[in-house]
Amino acid sequence: MSANLPVDFQEIIKEEGRCMYATHIYLFESSYDAIVSKISADLVVKDREVKIYNLREDDWTFDIVLIKSYYRNIPADLPIILNREANIFSNLCFASFYMFDGCFDLSILDDDWYICQIYGITAYKSLSKFAFAREERMSDKWHQEVRKMAASIYERFPELKSVS
Repeated sequence: MSANLPVDFQEIIKEEGRCMYATHIYLFESSYDAIVSKISADLVVKDREVKIYNLREDDWTFDIVLIKSYYRNIPADLPIILNREANIFSNLCFASFYMFDGCFDLSILDDDWYICQIYGITAYKSLSKFAFAREERMSDKWHQEVRKMAASIYERFPELKSVS
């Protein structure tokens, strides 16, 4: 386990039934091809397995790309890795969210419980923000930050509010 991250965070990102840790970042309105090239060129991290999914629906005019990164052990510098990754992606997409596994529901990004499952956000050409500790994710400040980001996503992609 990593001394740089709260123990509860480390336990949550541990894959159930596997001896792996996983992070999940969802990129809104990003080019799948651009993301794939960035992963292979700029985001190579030792001892990490990466899977990339294009979650585009037939009736959407945009892409949502999911990047799952798997680690046998949590890197001591994982917060730095995630921050670097998010800041690179901020130039390639409208917005991004780091969320815990199994928590992806596009229609409730602004829900109180759901906000506590989001631990990182980045907007286009902006610096990323993280809340690794449970107390941080439950704070009014974090809820305001995530709601602001969700509002901008729903304004740009109103059809997401009705997706389930």
